[in-house]
Amino acid sequence: MSVASGSAVSLNKIYTCIDDTKIIVNDIAVGKANFLMMAYYLLDLRSFLEELSQEEDFINSTSLEAPLQRLADTVKSIYAFTKHCKSSSRILLLYQCNELVGDITKLFVELVQCLSLMLHGDTEIVPRIEGQIKDMQSNLSRVSFYVEPENENLAKNISEGLTNGQADKDFATDLLCKISAHLNLQIFEASELLQELKGDLESARLEGRESDLCLLQGLFTLFTPAVLPDVRNLASEESLAFSADDLAIPSSFYCPITGQIMQDPVMLAEAGYTYERYAIIKWFQEGNNICPNTGTKLESFELVPNLKLKQNMEEFFDLKWHKTLLNTIHQISPQGNPTELEEAVNTVKHLLDFHPKYKRLLVTLDGIRPLISILKPAEQQLKEKIYSILFSIAVLGDEYKASIIGAGAVPVLLRILQRNPAVNGGPVQLLWELSKSESGRVGILAEKAAVVIVASAFNLCTYDQKLQAEKLLYNLCEHDKSAIIQAATSGLFGPLVRRLASGKIFTVLLIVWE
Repeated sequence: MSVASGSAVSLNKIYTCIDDTKIIVNDIAVGKANFLMMAYYLLDLRSFLEELSQEEDFINSTSLEAPLQRLADTVKSIYAFTKHCKSSSRILLLYQCNELVGDITKLFVELVQCLSLMLHGDTEIVPRIEGQIKDMQSNLSRVSFYVEPENENLAKNISEGLTNGQADKDFATDLLCKISAHLNLQIFEASELLQELKGDLESARLEGRESDLCLLQGLFTLFTPAVLPDVRNLASEESLAFSADDLAIPSSFYCPITGQIMQDPVMLAEAGYTYERYAIIKWFQEGNNICPNTGTKLESFELVPNLKLKQNMEEFFDLKWHKTLLNTIHQISPQGNPTELEEAVNTVKHLLDFHPKYKRLLVTLDGIRPLISILKPAEQQLKEKIYSILFSIAVLGDEYKASIIGAGAVPVLLRILQRNPAVNGGPVQLLWELSKSESGRVGILAEKAAVVIVASAFNLCTYDQKLQAEKLLYNLCEHDKSAIIQAATSGLFGPLVRRLASGKIFTVLLIVWE
């Protein structure tokens, strides 16, 4: 049974750590271009070692065992460093962005030193591989890691907050919104950043990392007061001086790789071309080290956020879609052509699905009222789309529920249910969502025979709709116990008791039994 040499064991460790590192870097969100560049050169190192290992003398050389063991230890340190960064919160990585670049640079200097030691190994084999080793040294020495300007700016802002003790709501909210925008997060996703930071802090406590506790506690204290806004600033109507149709999308907004409109444009610093961030990173992940536009070899993978282009794009699309939404709302009326109405509703739904801010803009532009005005006479398929739009707005919060109620949705929804209690889809679901707010319960109960209409729908609709109708009734009866009398006279309790006998308990009975 043959025993693997020390060099062979070290090489296997190096290969494993490089492969694992390559997988991990894909999950790092901050400074990703640096980690991708690191992984690219590690794979280059692996190819170099695999080529050298084809020579039996290289594997069996005892004088190369120590340099290869040191190289294995360094690559293992790179893997451990990358794994730590993957598990760290994005806020912490942003704050430490300069330190992280310094750490990566030091690790690559160590790789070059390990290769230098190999040049002092076995006198017989070294002359044959000296040129290859020096070429690899040269490649690793030329690698230049960098701090993205926006990362550095945010790190400075965080540092200022820690230094000045600015643990106040406005500062924390503004900074968290800036970080979210930089990381291409929707504002409602910003809470994930706080949860990550909290996880870092708890891990440091459990693991007894006293050196990290002070910093993490400071960061958590700094961002805890942040209040994430529900409504973002919207462009004013007065700025919309021309038709949305006149706003042709500039070619510079399209990514040369994907051919799609960019969401997070970054410039390849060496070449000067701009790409969608995920697309150019994927380009590098696939092993490419050339400029996609020119085909020239790149010495650096440095990516710089194209903030000016992104600002221009945001202003352009805010203007274009704001005008589109406004024009579309004006086209919606009960006297409209059915085909044109369907197109208008489809346009509204598309915009609202595209970005949450357009749901809020629809409310601001008083766009709910026209939708409700065509709800009653609309065909069922169009009704379902309008229900979907209204529901997506209602779930934003109580003030949005109040806007829907104020636009006259409740009587229309109840009339639709009264005409067809077994109707599938939105009326019951939307009324149930509205009933979760005080204004919603008051608005529904203010309509004559509202509970009776809902009770009839409960008795006749599908099982899924029954669950929603039952929850709606529960909210109404809990708010106003006199509604129970209306429910009882409607014949509701017979079906409820039969459901109870079958083992399906409906909570509205709990109120009745009280």
